[in-house]
Amino acid sequence: MEDETKGQSEHDPGAKGKPARNAGRKLGAKRVPKLQQVWAIRFLFDSKKRMRDRTMFDLAIGGKLLG
Repeated sequence: MEDETKGQSEHDPGAKGKPARNAGRKLGAKRVPKLQQVWAIRFLFDSKKRMRDRTMFDLAIGGKLLG
């Protein structure tokens, strides 16, 4: 075992010099979609006759608005 990796797991990607899997990505909560974007998604589901997806989307949006 080398002195540099003493006390680190051999499975730790940081110990091997690999970058973290989320390196360079923004962290934290995502922005809330604008009302125009919500209606555009609803229109897309309606135009493709995907009622199940539209319903699931509406439930997700409704749950977030109440929460």
